[in-house]
Amino acid sequence: MSDKSFYINPLPVCTEIYGAENVNDVRDCFVDSIYRYNGPESSMYRDEINKTVQCSMVDILKQAGKNPKAVRLALSPSHLQPAFFITRYLETRDVEKAYHLALQDCGDNEDFKRQCYIDMRALIPSGEAQPKHIQNQPFPKNKVSPYK
Repeated sequence: MSDKSFYINPLPVCTEIYGAENVNDVRDCFVDSIYRYNGPESSMYRDEINKTVQCSMVDILKQAGKNPKAVRLALSPSHLQPAFFITRYLETRDVEKAYHLALQDCGDNEDFKRQCYIDMRALIPSGEAQPKHIQNQPFPKNKVSPYK
């Protein structure tokens, strides 16, 4: 894939990895990926992430067979992590190339490799259907990584 228009939605890949029944793990995965894309100081985080996560949690709880109105999940603290894939994507604007370079950057760290995989899969071509709570969160074309 070369430079296309994408939006960010880590929910499907986080659910795939952790299983819908592991709601807290999916939530943490989702929040951490959003943090890696937007940085801890982004206005998107301050203004929109709680709403986005809560809407996503409704989807996760429904997939897990739980009543979203009966369960209230607090927004988990994010663990500021290296954004290897995102940094490489911003440099190359090529998903596959960025992923392979990012895996090299990870060395032998399996947690970092999993994060790269999640962040790579979180980029959804904008031509695909977007959940309503994700629609206002495109990946900015000229964004500079906050992690350099």
